[in-house]
Amino acid sequence: SVAIVGLIFNTLGKLMVVKRTERNFRYVAGDFERYAVTSVEDEEIAENFTRGAVAEPKIAAMRKTEFVDDFMKNSYTSDISDEYSKKISPYILIAGVVIALLSLIFDKGASNMKERLFIALAAFSGTVTMCSSFAVMLIVKKYLQYSAVMLGYSSVDEFADTNSLLVDAEQLFPKGSIELANLKLLSAISIEDCILMAASLSCQSGSVLKSTFYKMLRGKTELLYPVESYIYEDGLGLSGWIENKRVLLGTRELMENHSIDGLPSEAKEKEYTNGNVAVYLSISGITAAMFVIQVSPNLSVTRWLQELELEGITTVIRTVDGFLSQRFLSDLFDIESDSFRYHKDYESETEYVPRQASSMLCSGHFPSFAMLVIGAKRLKFTAELGASVMYGATILAALIALIMMLAGSFVQLTPTLVIVYNLIVMGVALLIQHIKKL
Repeated sequence: SVAIVGLIFNTLGKLMVVKRTERNFRYVAGDFERYAVTSVEDEEIAENFTRGAVAEPKIAAMRKTEFVDDFMKNSYTSDISDEYSKKISPYILIAGVVIALLSLIFDKGASNMKERLFIALAAFSGTVTMCSSFAVMLIVKKYLQYSAVMLGYSSVDEFADTNSLLVDAEQLFPKGSIELANLKLLSAISIEDCILMAASLSCQSGSVLKSTFYKMLRGKTELLYPVESYIYEDGLGLSGWIENKRVLLGTRELMENHSIDGLPSEAKEKEYTNGNVAVYLSISGITAAMFVIQVSPNLSVTRWLQELELEGITTVIRTVDGFLSQRFLSDLFDIESDSFRYHKDYESETEYVPRQASSMLCSGHFPSFAMLVIGAKRLKFTAELGASVMYGATILAALIALIMMLAGSFVQLTPTLVIVYNLIVMGVALLIQHIKKL
């Protein structure tokens, strides 16, 4: 009866795997954008991204893709419960054999050898079933169901040690986070030209201001000027060429470094911005306009940035916007972690590929990305905690069986008591995991 109940729970665990795989397949085959979560394998590139912030950088990134390779392999990969079973099974077998042999010596209820043999077999089966926990299949499977795009336990193996996340600044500022609060003309250049020049440079470079200028242009991207070339000056802003004119878009420091004329005084700047952010535009060496930007932190992004900080995960940010300094981001999202930029290799690690093998996928939004990486780290802890409970329960069960055998009371270890013991162990394991749930 105990073995039958154990097989029922084993079947339930396997059904959970099948259900999870079916749900994941609907996501993978769905008609929406898919981003594969990958690791930065090149150690030199990883070091460049983090710039010494972590001793051994293990960076996760997102890469847009259309088709996910190795879906079934990742869905049915072995997990910590399989490793637990492989390790503990021989010891359970040995414990069963040892207690069965001890029954031949200590059990006084048998009158002949035939009865002793039956008692030894009963002692063996009783010990094995008591040591074989019902909850083994639930150590991991119960918690994987909460991550719809975590294909299997291979996600934990690959990403549990992640200490850095590679994201584009644009992912931290979804629609509505950045708005134009004011526009101050500082030269004779027309307002239309100022907007088009700034919009062309920001859209070409992937600035977080891109959506703001799209709104100003009402989506008429055909009005944008072609940008001949541009560079990002670290921590300052953008410098590019449009219609043979040098155009700068960035902070006050960027303008001062290039000796741009026409900058308002710092007092005037504070008056114009009224606590918001000033982004200057210069055309052909003259300050053309000042865009006053209002930046509001997204609640979901803020929450997950803070969660990442609690987990000791550094957010590595690619940006071409000078005003997104480490201090600005730290104050905006109420975190202490540094942010970094390394534009060149960012593209190679995140560019689109038609096919990509990955054990985790997300929608491309920062919260879903952060949730998966944090989930992998916490799932590893939860799974290891569950396995520890199973190890402890198995050792305790073997000791109980041994003591009862030595005391000559093994006959009192009925199937009902074994089932109750395993149900209690399962309840304790699930309760601990519920407290530590993702």
